[in-house]
Amino acid sequence: MEKPQQWQKVKEVVGSALEVPAAERAAYVDQACSQDQELRQEVESLLSAYRESDRLSEAPWRAEAAKSAGESQFIGPYRLLKELGVGGMGQVWLAEQMEPVKRKVALKLVKAGMYDAATV
Repeated sequence: MEKPQQWQKVKEVVGSALEVPAAERAAYVDQACSQDQELRQEVESLLSAYRESDRLSEAPWRAEAAKSAGESQFIGPYRLLKELGVGGMGQVWLAEQMEPVKRKVALKLVKAGMYDAATV
């Protein structure tokens, strides 16, 4: 896609496709893209990325905690007890530090990629 008009068309088709129920989306894309294979490829690529995007923000420790309800989850010397909050940067948990001392703490789990050399 080289021309701004083509990107505008991609944005329009993807935006409209996301407003169509998922079960009807493929038929909509067929109709909207017609014979334009380049447009179809871009639209399908973006729709696929959109479908997968929910998994990008999924916290692996949350998924594990949901799978093993009732079992304690550990991150290093900390046992996760209860999620206290969720925000744009990650989660805060009530945790129990097991060593070198045993105490309750608030443990912030920062989302992957939120802090690296590029953000400093």
